[in-house]
Amino acid sequence: MKTFPIAASALLLALHPAAAPAQTAHENKIVADVIEDGTRPCLFFQLEGVASADPAAPMVWFAIPRTHMAFSELFALLLTARVLQLPVRVNTTGAVTCGFAAVDGITIHG
Repeated sequence: MKTFPIAASALLLALHPAAAPAQTAHENKIVADVIEDGTRPCLFFQLEGVASADPAAPMVWFAIPRTHMAFSELFALLLTARVLQLPVRVNTTGAVTCGFAAVDGITIHG
């Protein structure tokens, strides 16, 4: 019976939001570069002025896996923002995909 409080505490700790990866948001950034060659499992891109895409992957590149449920839509948003030089908001997941910061969503501002 003495194990119940320990088990309950462990469950609460596991469900605590701090246990989830921290997301990062980059506001009003211009898409600097997009790489998608059809042979890689991810699309890669950079934002101007961003030196660290996410603490989980502190590099300049972001990645969207082809398996992302909105891959085509996110790719279209990136290309539109790049061509028209529109600022975007990029949210990362706090995880790594294809070796770089995984993207959760992209929104065009403008």
